[in-house]
Amino acid sequence: MQQLPLTITNAALNQLRLQARTWVRLGVKASGCEGFEYAIRFDTLPKTNDHIYDLDENLHLLIDEKSFPYLSNSILDWEKTLMHIGFKWINNKEISRCGCGNSISFGEK
Repeated sequence: MQQLPLTITNAALNQLRLQARTWVRLGVKASGCEGFEYAIRFDTLPKTNDHIYDLDENLHLLIDEKSFPYLSNSILDWEKTLMHIGFKWINNKEISRCGCGNSISFGEK
């Protein structure tokens, strides 16, 4: 089995199992005032240049070639607090976030 390029916490993995059927796609897309936002999709199938990882025998992770460098060595967590319920990224490649926290920019710190 191929080693994951990022860390998925147990809490996040449990949520992925609850929300995904077979495939889950992690990525970044152009959006917002900072330039990018994280994307998690559950209604997807593999594409030609995807990196494919088996999370278990029933759940498979897809990362497209363009998103791969942004997500490598990051952490995907699940957070449930009074202020937020959802997936949370911890990524040392981020250099800033917009005020709402959804839009991010990447680069050298």
